[in-house]
Amino acid sequence: MSEFGGDGYYDYRDPSRVKGTEERHADIIERNLEAYTSVPFLSGMLIWQFCDCRVTEGTGWLLTRAGTQNSKGIVDRYRRPKLAYSVVKEYFAGR
Repeated sequence: MSEFGGDGYYDYRDPSRVKGTEERHADIIERNLEAYTSVPFLSGMLIWQFCDCRVTEGTGWLLTRAGTQNSKGIVDRYRRPKLAYSVVKEYFAGR
């Protein structure tokens, strides 16, 4: 079993696909899904995470996040789908 994810801020879109854009986030999720669905010995996978959420203002590399938000969800904290959501939906709908 494996876990994967990427950062993407809701409605931050740019054709350059720079860090933090929904496009880059969708690319990362898609590449991981391609890799993990192509191996027969993998028993499962977990996308980190379903929705964005608030985090502490504490310090340290694990806790420091812009806007006190973990933005790795495929939907934002109001459950609005990001571009990565449609990538995941396509994979689990059987392509």
